Amino acid sequence: MNLLKLVRHYTGSDIVSIDTMTPVVLLGGKKNPMQGRVTKFVQGSNVILFSNHRVNSYFQMVQKRLGQEGKEQTFELSERRWGTRVANYPIVKHIKDEIEQYYLECIFIRSGKVTYYLDGNIIEKADIEGLNEPNKPDQGGLENTVILRDYKIENIVRIKVAGNDYEGPFYVENL
Repeated sequence: MNLLKLVRHYTGSDIVSIDTMTPVVLLGGKKNPMQGRVTKFVQGSNVILFSNHRVNSYFQMVQKRLGQEGKEQTFELSERRWGTRVANYPIVKHIKDEIEQYYLECIFIRSGKVTYYLDGNIIEKADIEGLNEPNKPDQGGLENTVILRDYKIENIVRIKVAGNDYEGPFYVENL
């Protein structure tokens, strides 16, 4: 399903539910015997899709939370480290090795149920060798950080939008 058909009507933001299946990069490189064999399935994560049509929703949310925490609103939005956001869409285009790759950019609200797999079989998180925990972002000292996530389109299994379920595979065409 062309993901643009699902997100083209957004002019503001909307909360959606997504399921993802992503390969897990582990510490230790090629020496790690689990490298390339672990996947993470997350079912029912809640995220905010935003178009940035009128304002940057991510920036506005950080500023609002700084104000709520009584902190000076000095957060400055910086350029993306990689990829280019497609104007007025929650889509990021990234060219890697001359191949176009697309990502769904969203504000992360709540994780769904997480299940890890080793070679297709369930494995406990504690049993995974070299699992790396992400760093918490710095947003002007904000305690309740706004987490921005980019999901590779091919790793999205399902999206629930406005009460409708859409099953993958997803792709992006006709930008």
